Amino acid sequence: MKIIPVIDLMGGVVVYARYGHRSQYCPLQTPLCSSNAPSFVVAAFMSVYPFETVYIADLDALMHKGDNSLVIRQLLVQFPDVEFWVDQGAGSLETNAPNQRQWVPVIGSESINDEILPDLLKFYKENNCILSLDYSQHGFLGAKILCNDETYWPKRLILMNLSSVGSQLGPDWIWLERYVRQWPNHVFIAAGGIRNQEDLERMAILGIDTALVASALHFQKLDGKAIDHLRNPINLVNEGADAKR
Repeated sequence: MKIIPVIDLMGGVVVYARYGHRSQYCPLQTPLCSSNAPSFVVAAFMSVYPFETVYIADLDALMHKGDNSLVIRQLLVQFPDVEFWVDQGAGSLETNAPNQRQWVPVIGSESINDEILPDLLKFYKENNCILSLDYSQHGFLGAKILCNDETYWPKRLILMNLSSVGSQLGPDWIWLERYVRQWPNHVFIAAGGIRNQEDLERMAILGIDTALVASALHFQKLDGKAIDHLRNPINLVNEGADAKR
């Protein structure tokens, strides 16, 4: 299983995301990170494990209050061996999808309306894009057809439960299982509510091999040894067999 740490950017600093209530997000300060400077947070993640990929949610761009593109480009320079998945919303269809190895555009469904649907498939193909299917306590966010019509999906999709982010309540297992079972030809990436190694092992058994994680790293519920264990397919196969007995 691949673990991808997450940073949420607002006003040039990293904030602590909880429940998707963005107006209440505060500058990050956790046992792992004493600073909310983006480069410090990424370096702190790397002190836990040499992650290959980091996910960035540019909250200013998602809320149409500017963006953090300059900060993100600085991170690309500071961490040249890291691939960054960047969600700046549907605005990146026109502005922030640089053709470079390190920057992979993520388009969150929350920013997609019916008018831009025809442009999505072309954008996916040209930019190696990832679609994030975004949910909150109010249900699916964005153009409703994206919820269950794979015609508009790229190969890789993030299942983002915003109401579970930072909650320590655990993932929405019923929701995750529905997608994995109903659309087996797509690669699903879990996000929201992941608490610890046990949650990740359960996801691997379910058939999800990539997860976005923040709180479990910040509050040291997941360390390098656990990540090494999760990355070994043999360990996960054995655990899956044990779970079925």
